Amino acid sequence: MPEQFEAIARYVRPQDMDASVRISADPQRHLAWLHQDLELGVSAISLHNVNREQEAFIEVFGTHVLPALQKG
Repeated sequence: MPEQFEAIARYVRPQDMDASVRISADPQRHLAWLHQDLELGVSAISLHNVNREQEAFIEVFGTHVLPALQKG
């Protein structure tokens, strides 16, 4: 429930997320992370944007990140 999420979020600091979630507004940083994943031999990657700016996410990743990732 949203209320439960809000209640527990009071105890989470932004830096607590760093060990578990990749957080960056920099497409190049995401590209570097994804290259590292591919070097580990992953066979599939799922991308998920958690904010409400889905169109901007799709535009940036579709224009800059995914094409660069395909080039190697």
